[in-house]
Amino acid sequence: MTMVLTGVTADYSKIVPLNEWFYSNENETIKKGSPEIAENMIKEILQWRQMYQMWGTIVCYVESADPGGFRTLLESKAQELGLYNARFIASTKNKIQTRVDFENLMMAMGDLMITDICQNLIREIKNARAAEDGSPREDIDDHTINAFEYSSIPLWNRIKRWKEFKEH
Repeated sequence: MTMVLTGVTADYSKIVPLNEWFYSNENETIKKGSPEIAENMIKEILQWRQMYQMWGTIVCYVESADPGGFRTLLESKAQELGLYNARFIASTKNKIQTRVDFENLMMAMGDLMITDICQNLIREIKNARAAEDGSPREDIDDHTINAFEYSSIPLWNRIKRWKEFKEH
């Protein structure tokens, strides 16, 4: 499980992944279940809200094999822990090729600035490569990239470069 807190600069020229939360049961002796993971995620959002002074509605895109069930669990935990200004919605579906091309453009132009707190995002971007079948990105070790993309896509319409970008 992973989530990325993403912002934009005041002039809407740069996308900035500010922080990330990452958890995997892979090497854990005692595995966390969905309720515990959801609680940890909500607690992290509460910390981010205070740390970054986030006011207004917090929009959270949920990517899950069971998006409705996990989304309901997150909503319940948010209410239980006092996070009343969050909306949990299913992730957006843009073509991977579009996402990769736009991110590459933003990186090439210096308009994607990643804080060093986002170590998993940095690692995944460094390791990302095209798939052998011609797909723009292999579907391995890309959970944090996907979380970043889902958090940034709603901001794209306001980004100056998006207005000039041509989808393939």
